[in-house]
Amino acid sequence: MSTTSAPAIEARDVVKTFGSTRALDGLDLVVAFGEVHGFLGPNGSGKSTTIRVLLGMLRADSGRVRLLGLIGTYNRRMSTSKVQRALALAFFAPQQDASS
Repeated sequence: MSTTSAPAIEARDVVKTFGSTRALDGLDLVVAFGEVHGFLGPNGSGKSTTIRVLLGMLRADSGRVRLLGLIGTYNRRMSTSKVQRALALAFFAPQQDASS
């Protein structure tokens, strides 16, 4: 795996549904090694679903995910914890001001 030719994250036409709700509708995402991206959007827009699919915590209905050069979200060659460490994944929650 070459870090210069393959992206760190590549998602193509990823679809995930929950019942009649389509959480991801043809998601395309490419993140090169060394890039930093954030997920912003209203509640229910698919941010957490995207992260879970990328980390292999949730199986997509269709589409293709390549993470650190490995194809598929359930590739057994790399555990979820190794992927999280390799990507230095961080979740941030807004803090409430104690004075309000």
